[in-house]
Amino acid sequence: FSGVSGGVPTTKERLHYFWQGAGKADDVLTADKDKAGFVLSQDSGYDFVNNGVARLAYSESLPALQRYLQNSPASWGEKLHTYLTRTEYVNGLAIITAVTDNSKLNKLAMILYALAPTEKYATNLCSRVLQAQSNYMRQHFASLDENLMKTFIPQLVAKLLNLVDADDPSIKLSASIK
Repeated sequence: FSGVSGGVPTTKERLHYFWQGAGKADDVLTADKDKAGFVLSQDSGYDFVNNGVARLAYSESLPALQRYLQNSPASWGEKLHTYLTRTEYVNGLAIITAVTDNSKLNKLAMILYALAPTEKYATNLCSRVLQAQSNYMRQHFASLDENLMKTFIPQLVAKLLNLVDADDPSIKLSASIK
């Protein structure tokens, strides 16, 4: 908490630190020396709690989703996943995501996650969209200038990978849903 007036962080600053995990481990001011340096985002239960809160918030913000959540949600998740991972739909999502933003993919991944949190449907959908985008780049950009590609491809791949969290994309995707 460097730069904090008087050395005592405000509640807002502490919440930001704990949620974002910014700063150094010894920056946290606490009377309990065993918990000094604790960063919420690095706690082993963080992903579990964050996923649960994101799922609950998303489920409650979509009243139409409630009827599916109350009637075999895993089965509905599987059916939706099957529909969304058809080649033509994945290709459409790949184009929409590349041309505009990832909001549609975010929403679909969160619906899949809300319906079937123990399955990897959201991960699978995002992986297929990323693969479709990679295939498109390989097919259409192969003839471009090599020097241009050396700077363009890494930037584009970094942007695409930002869509997907290593363990479960619904975690990262849920953060951008407002």
